[in-house]
Amino acid sequence: IRKKCGSGPLQKRVIRSDWHNCLKLGYDVRNLEWPSWIEACLQDAGISDPIGAGVVPVQVVSPGEPIGTISEDVAKEYGLPQSAVVVGGTTDSNAAFFAAVGASPDMGTAVTSLGSTLAMKKLSSTYVEDASRGIYSHLFPS
Repeated sequence: IRKKCGSGPLQKRVIRSDWHNCLKLGYDVRNLEWPSWIEACLQDAGISDPIGAGVVPVQVVSPGEPIGTISEDVAKEYGLPQSAVVVGGTTDSNAAFFAAVGASPDMGTAVTSLGSTLAMKKLSSTYVEDASRGIYSHLFPS
């Protein structure tokens, strides 16, 4: 049986991701942790160890932060060096923001991008959240 990229033993997957993608799963970007309510909710659903069971990522990193290297099997299958580094990703609209503003934007810089949705991003030192309007804050990587 062939394991999928990133999998641990066949009965357990080790999932790693970045905080931009995990935000949509409920990851707390202010405290850089899974909130206790997520674990409690999943335990109520019969999953005793949701993080350890591979239901949510066990490691959440900053976009661009190295997570590890690819496995020998993946390297061979795709003709890549086994030293190829896997890094945390980001969402499409955040990638558009980074591409438009560069590595050191000024506070107040704003970008609008049109992809699968219309997204408006503004760099701010203030956390903003309004679920009734679909407004939330991402954490800018350091």
